[in-house]
Amino acid sequence: MPTPPKLFISYSHDSPEHKKMVLDLAERFRKEKNIDCELDQHFEPGNPPEGWIKWMRDGVNQSDSVIMIFTPTYKDRYERNVDIGGNGVGYEGVVISQLLYQKYFTTNKFIPVICDNGELKHVTEELCDRNVYKVPSDFYVLADLIKGKRYNPLPPLAEIKAPEYPASTETAQAVTSGGSQRDTELAYLGTLLDAEHAQFTQNNYITLSGDFQSDGKRIPNMFMASSFKHQSHHSPDEAHERIQGESTYCDDLISAFRQYKRLVILGEPGAGKTFSLWKIAAESANKALTDENAAIPVVIPLNKWTDENQSLDSFVLQQMGSLAPYYPALFKAGRLLPLLDALNEIPFDQRAQKLPQVKTWINQKFSHLLLSCRERDYGGDLVQALDRLDIEPLSPPRVHDFLCQYFGILFQGSPQGQQTAEQLFWELAGGESMQQAWEHWQDDRPEWKVRLHSTLGNRWLYSNTKERVIGTCKRLNHLWKPYTPPDRHNFWEEKLPDDWYWAGKDHPASDYFSDSRRLMKLAQNPYLLNLIVSIYHRDQQLPSSRYQLFDSFVSDLLRREVKDHEKVQAKPAIPDQEALLDSLKRLAWQLQGHAGADEARTTLSRDEVAKHQLISPDQLQFAASASLLELTNQTVRFSHQLLQEYFTAQSFEARIANGLKASELWLKENWWETNGWEEAAKLAADYDDNPIPFLHWLAEGQPRLAAEIAREQQLLDQKQALFSTYKAQWQAAITDVERYPNPHERHAISTVLAWLGWDNRAGIGLNEQGLPDIHWLEVPAGEFIYGEDDAQQTLHLDTFYVSQYPVTNAQFKVFVESGAYDDPQWWEGLEKEDEPPEHEWTESNRPVELVNWFDAIAYCRWLSAQTGLDIQLPTELHWEKMARGAEGLAYPWGADYVSGNANVDEVWKKDGPYYLKETSAVGIYTQTKTPCGAMDTSGNVWEWCVNKYDDPEVTTIDRSDDWRVVRGGAWNGLAEYCRSAFRLYRHPLYRHDALGFRLLCFSSPMTDR
Repeated sequence: MPTPPKLFISYSHDSPEHKKMVLDLAERFRKEKNIDCELDQHFEPGNPPEGWIKWMRDGVNQSDSVIMIFTPTYKDRYERNVDIGGNGVGYEGVVISQLLYQKYFTTNKFIPVICDNGELKHVTEELCDRNVYKVPSDFYVLADLIKGKRYNPLPPLAEIKAPEYPASTETAQAVTSGGSQRDTELAYLGTLLDAEHAQFTQNNYITLSGDFQSDGKRIPNMFMASSFKHQSHHSPDEAHERIQGESTYCDDLISAFRQYKRLVILGEPGAGKTFSLWKIAAESANKALTDENAAIPVVIPLNKWTDENQSLDSFVLQQMGSLAPYYPALFKAGRLLPLLDALNEIPFDQRAQKLPQVKTWINQKFSHLLLSCRERDYGGDLVQALDRLDIEPLSPPRVHDFLCQYFGILFQGSPQGQQTAEQLFWELAGGESMQQAWEHWQDDRPEWKVRLHSTLGNRWLYSNTKERVIGTCKRLNHLWKPYTPPDRHNFWEEKLPDDWYWAGKDHPASDYFSDSRRLMKLAQNPYLLNLIVSIYHRDQQLPSSRYQLFDSFVSDLLRREVKDHEKVQAKPAIPDQEALLDSLKRLAWQLQGHAGADEARTTLSRDEVAKHQLISPDQLQFAASASLLELTNQTVRFSHQLLQEYFTAQSFEARIANGLKASELWLKENWWETNGWEEAAKLAADYDDNPIPFLHWLAEGQPRLAAEIAREQQLLDQKQALFSTYKAQWQAAITDVERYPNPHERHAISTVLAWLGWDNRAGIGLNEQGLPDIHWLEVPAGEFIYGEDDAQQTLHLDTFYVSQYPVTNAQFKVFVESGAYDDPQWWEGLEKEDEPPEHEWTESNRPVELVNWFDAIAYCRWLSAQTGLDIQLPTELHWEKMARGAEGLAYPWGADYVSGNANVDEVWKKDGPYYLKETSAVGIYTQTKTPCGAMDTSGNVWEWCVNKYDDPEVTTIDRSDDWRVVRGGAWNGLAEYCRSAFRLYRHPLYRHDALGFRLLCFSSPMTDR
């Protein structure tokens, strides 16, 4: 006898009459149609032995069909518009919200039903386009549907015996073992894998947005084509051991997580942080289904932890649902995998009590753990003791690969797909001239270097395209690295199947693609790339900026929702579009925070929305249906943070006209800190056809952000109009410790001056001859105290001269760009790397870093030849006398460390509140001025000395592997390391982002100044 189909009926306990109707219906299915239907009423007044949650989860998962009886109460409880309560849909909330919505796309299991006197408007929007049945009048039609009966059956197919495969022993054991806890685990894992995010990551499919969505095509998701950069977490005690190359790159998220185990994954909005976290969740859940010893993933959305009185422990248990009682056992067995999402979206006004809980919770003994956070916000109290995994922007070859696969599937493999992909890619990359240059490269790459650096008027540039291609080739000289080995096509650095290489680390190339007027930079963000292809497919052209991209996207969503409303007469009236957009602007501004707020919010309570009359109820529902907003019964939020910032951006103009000052949003006491307004300000500059007035307004309160936007929009050629009002003030500020005591503020302003080329202090740039402008200081002959403790002694040195600052980026750059770095005469007897150092920070007024000992020696030789002076690296004796003076000071300012006096990590050992986390412009810590006038001898970068560490008297130049001395401490080290007598060692080949050098000269180089 065939097994009867299993039916689950989901309904709300509206009234005794409604309950009786449902009970009668279930009884009819059992008695008249042999359909196995079990109701909660069959257990009343008791409970099912496994408990209600498991009973209902299993009922939905294990049934062949689910009937959902929609009434006004059922719909409100399903959509979380009211407090759910304790019966019916209330018990089924997790299953309904996480499982039902996804299943209906791929199966006919879920059947919407209304009562005979019901209305279609009572059916939730996710199911309103399906066939809706009435009960009890459609009973027989429903029974036939559940039993799979066809009224016009197809003729049978030829009978083919299916091959028999042995059942997996491992799977069978996993399903049958473990008792009650194991059953609960399996039910929990099933629900997790049926959640929307998990389905998304497993199926690798996304639905296209825009008008063409209705064709039903689903395009493979290419988000995980991203690559990742791993950096180990270091305490400052270990920080000085880091060397260049320690950051590692990987393409496989799962492998990286298995290798590094405890990670924070960082990225900008839309980079795929949540997607990556759910990818780990799905992978781990699938493993745990068949391995009863595997860890159980628990997704913890910190942006939904909004109850200020709820502890993190309580919130985690809430996310675990029916698995919560087994938390202690799972933790003890090391079988919990916490996946904490959206650290940066914890409400700012709750962070004081919540961030310590997060830190404590993360520091528990979880063998594997993943945390996600927005990269820009990851600092201060948000930083955790975890390795970091940065989501790298999609490289241009990966964008190309995505487009080819996307349009290839969209056009079902026809040539039009490849043509569309190529057309869009080259529009993103710079247009026809850039594509033409690529074609020339393909034809002529063996001779590219010769052609590129010879006259551009050669015959291969035909006259009809000569002017256009010449201009392009000048850009290509910066965009693509010259041809190198004869077996490598160095047009692309990252290899694709057709042998492309992209010069992704070429800084001029990066600058070219960061031009916001081109969209390649936007295309490197997976979220925005999907918007681009959706809009391009519809319009066959690109928007010209990120703001216009969002404008098109929002228009698409609203247009789609209007069409959906027109299909169903029972839906409420469509709100006026202009009024709706105005309401969304008000809502977005309120979320960003009142003027002067410390942090943007991403969630508002419904009570606050109603109190401030930000948006009407019908507008709220329409915006949610259009996927612009996400609603719960208590909260309102935008569906993506970038959408919130898009609407916020549109309000700046009117509010500025009404007197809003930038210093009201970025407060004087901490304007340099990220506060959540940054992306909105960038979009506002995009929104404005003439952003110069906006940027001038912004510079009053946030000069660094204003300059950053000007750089991105290629507006620095108008820097006088933008910022000349502030030039003198900023130049004075960077060395005025009295009026600007916070080093973070001086650091931010000095960075702006570097970007604008306005730091005109002597000794940090170049002279009129284009050579390094070294400001020499005399250290007079005499005795000085050397060493400390038992090794302390009094020594004598003759007069010598030192550079006031470490060598800066501007001063080292001329050595490289003049071609001197590749000149063999400066490298005689030295070990030369194939490539010059690629500095972590390129601001002209910062000390050069990532230089090894040999790089520094070659530089000294070159500069000696250019100036006629005998320029060397200092020995550590000369270095210490320069730093300590005749009195033997422990620090340039005295005997003890003083907070704020040097660019070091004060936070780790609580020496103070300051930690820049990077190099700073030389000379902005005026407290480091030594008796002779030298600056930056404490902190910023370690400085190479010429002598060997184990044999300090040996100052010879050789190729040995003997350790060389470094002095002075650095930005990533402890305060105690920047004592003037502290000595450390480094291998001479080390390149290190906290390691530079300064210069010494024995003959008098002094000139009048």
